[in-house]
Amino acid sequence: TLTYANSRYQYGQMRFNDPSRFLEEIPQDSIESFGVTIRKKPDFSSPKIIGNFKRPQPRNMPNKIAESDFNPSPTSAIKEGVTVLHRKFGKGKVEMIDGHQNNLLATINFEGIDTPKKIALKYAKLQVL
Repeated sequence: TLTYANSRYQYGQMRFNDPSRFLEEIPQDSIESFGVTIRKKPDFSSPKIIGNFKRPQPRNMPNKIAESDFNPSPTSAIKEGVTVLHRKFGKGKVEMIDGHQNNLLATINFEGIDTPKKIALKYAKLQVL
């Protein structure tokens, strides 16, 4: 059995793939396809991205904090229940901290954002308020 991916996501965009050119060597009566037709002469010059895809627009983040107004706290100061400030997401409450000492993840509910964010504390810059 030979198969191929008719389409896939690559770098956030849908990419449609042509079948391998080597399939042309197989007699047509030996090929069983499921809703996919194999063209006689596929164009292998370049990959194709087909579809009505728009570049994602940057979301309006009204909570964004200026660098001059931001003073990150040490990771040890981030505890469950404290209110923190993040430069991009704004003010939020730390709901949970889990993980191991070197790989702690904080679950934070930020104001104006529907779903909680999980942030790795060793990389995050958070200011305790």
